[in-house]
Amino acid sequence: EAFGQERFALGAIALEKVTLTWGKKQHDLRLLLGGEVKRLVLPLKTLRRQPPVLDFTVRATGERVSLELGLPTGFGHDDNVTLEHLLAQVADLQEDMSGLRDSRTAGKLLKQVEQALEQVQAHPLAQGEIAQAVIEQLRNTAGRLRQLQRNYDYRRASTHRKTAWQAAHSMRDPYRGYAPPSSGDYDFAHSYARHATNPKYREDLRVDPDALSLAPMECWVRWRAAPIGNSSREVLLVMHHPRDRFLQQEIKKALGKKVRVYQYPMRNDQIDRLLLGERLGTK
Repeated sequence: EAFGQERFALGAIALEKVTLTWGKKQHDLRLLLGGEVKRLVLPLKTLRRQPPVLDFTVRATGERVSLELGLPTGFGHDDNVTLEHLLAQVADLQEDMSGLRDSRTAGKLLKQVEQALEQVQAHPLAQGEIAQAVIEQLRNTAGRLRQLQRNYDYRRASTHRKTAWQAAHSMRDPYRGYAPPSSGDYDFAHSYARHATNPKYREDLRVDPDALSLAPMECWVRWRAAPIGNSSREVLLVMHHPRDRFLQQEIKKALGKKVRVYQYPMRNDQIDRLLLGERLGTK
């Protein structure tokens, strides 16, 4: 899946050399794939300053574009912004796990994780999918740190540092986040992939029976895919792994048609419901 996502990314780049310049500071956003959403929370003390400038190169044409972004007309409060700010702090905390070296640092990091967990749980949007995924991730992190605080083990600590780094990567760059299916971070990585994707469809989804008949049901279950549209030339799919290019090629070969895939990663239970013939409301 990881290699399949990388192969997909090579052909899906929409914008390159993306930077956001605000005053003397420049934020390097690197590149954006089609449909990708990136969120950046920046501190602002006054509205009386030059607005930020977004620069990028359009991959298809090579054109360099510079956009001046408008600032708010007044200060206010937005739960989505405060949540994103909290999530950025959690990502920083996961990266701080590189300093885990003994029982003492495990205890110190544990206190920080428990504090972050309390903050996310107390947030007004704590019941949303992404907050719940982060809460579960922090609980797992706290559990591992408690073990290391009681009985520090070099191998377990090394594994925890790698797991924390992977979690931070999924939060920083969720469109390319990955975790092995056997790991406890698998659902976390996929939740963040959905968080970083703009769902372009708004209508209710339903399996197309003609497209479904092109392959045995056991194949659709194994692919974690559901066909929602069909024409003489292509089949439209929703998938749990919409950016796995190798899997898409396998499906294309099996169906004998081109496949077009919505890039929003569906949950496994949503795929199951569609394959059972249920209508799925996306909003």
